[in-house]
Amino acid sequence: MPGITADLILYNANILTLDPKLPAARQLPLIQDVIVVTQPFFLYTMGGQFLKEVETRNLKWLFPLKSFIKNSVKTAISSDSPLLPASPFKGIYSAITRKERSGKIVWEI
Repeated sequence: MPGITADLILYNANILTLDPKLPAARQLPLIQDVIVVTQPFFLYTMGGQFLKEVETRNLKWLFPLKSFIKNSVKTAISSDSPLLPASPFKGIYSAITRKERSGKIVWEI
């Protein structure tokens, strides 16, 4: 991200916990200038696979945008193109609804 500066930029932060019981999670909001970059479009395209392969208790840590906002962590979302097709509206849709392409919710917040 040219022109963007921060003390710490976490790219591809797709699985991240802000669980206060974990020491590293307590540190993240304390860093003065953090930007987390995540790709919620993966929820849309790969959500069915996540539902099959990720333990239910860990699904809430996939693309936890609400937790970032709640903890005042600056967040940017991207498509991860060209790995996945650039589809910003589907990424925004998944970021808000947490639904994968068939309409199943990957994790109810």
